[in-house]
Amino acid sequence: MAFGQSTKKIYGYVYDYNSGKPLSGANIMLNGTSGGTSTDEFGYYQFDNLLTGSYSISISYIGYKSKSISDINVYNDQPTEKKIYLKQCLFQLDEIVVSSESNFNQPIGYPKIFTREEIDKNNFQSVGELLQQAPGVEIHSTGGVGSPQKISIRGSGTNQVLVLLDGIPLNNQLGGDADLSKVPTNIIERVEIFEGGSSAKFGSGAIGGVINIITKKDFKNENRISFTGGSYGFLNVEPSISGNFKNLGFFLSYNLIKSNGDYPYTYTNTHGNVDDALRVNTDIKSQNIFTRLNYKFDKYLFSINMQWLESDRGIPGKTNALTAYMRSKNTNLGLGYDFKAAFDKIVFNFNVNYSQ
Repeated sequence: MAFGQSTKKIYGYVYDYNSGKPLSGANIMLNGTSGGTSTDEFGYYQFDNLLTGSYSISISYIGYKSKSISDINVYNDQPTEKKIYLKQCLFQLDEIVVSSESNFNQPIGYPKIFTREEIDKNNFQSVGELLQQAPGVEIHSTGGVGSPQKISIRGSGTNQVLVLLDGIPLNNQLGGDADLSKVPTNIIERVEIFEGGSSAKFGSGAIGGVINIITKKDFKNENRISFTGGSYGFLNVEPSISGNFKNLGFFLSYNLIKSNGDYPYTYTNTHGNVDDALRVNTDIKSQNIFTRLNYKFDKYLFSINMQWLESDRGIPGKTNALTAYMRSKNTNLGLGYDFKAAFDKIVFNFNVNYSQ
């Protein structure tokens, strides 16, 4: 016997009360559950696979007054539309510390989300450092700064976690795992973490979970630069520029990571004695250029993006099998085109990607 997937859901748009313009990135929570979502470039949101009954939602957006809506009825196989209008509200709050506890009963369909604000506030230097903040996530890294970073969720194999960049898999076709060190933090808008088996939704490569990395698509008029230095010649520079001109938006970023490596460490030898040693061949130089050009009018969005990555790093090997001269050189070029259109009850998305 087989049963079709339920189509019962809540959907709609979030608008500015005065101008009527859609609000991209508004947070919407399904009250009474741990489920939440955010609006896309057209202000569209939806909750899928709901049971029939009455629901309430809470909506928040920076610079706007939060709003709650109750008594939203969901009927059998009948989608429920709810349009939301938020009023601007400027106010200043004292510092707020937000914490959460692990929820092992969280449905697979609702992800843990890291926003751009959290990345900037905590000054995360890599995607791996960011994801380590999530319960049940473990990052496997060899060597020093800039070394390959592979992810495991709740004890799964690194080749059982699907990593997506704007919906495109980053997993190696040969080994099945993905290297998170290739993704700079300055291009990220948000990161979604789906824990547990998600193969029914994302395919066979998502047995352990899914990491969905979404790059910036809604740009502000600003110039930014982030500079970090440290021991062993570590340097991380991330300048970026973005802006809007009428219906045209652009974003350009550059990321440079450089380190001499060769750090000291201690280990226990085969005789049980603790020895001092120097971890050699751990240097790295990596450059990453990312650019995106958007053209948006009414409920249509055209987007073109390009990413170029060049890295040269040493592979130190294991302590019992040192590789003092092994190197890894990598050059990647990725091109993408997206077209998106939003109608009353349908969102159409078409994308083409090329990489080499």
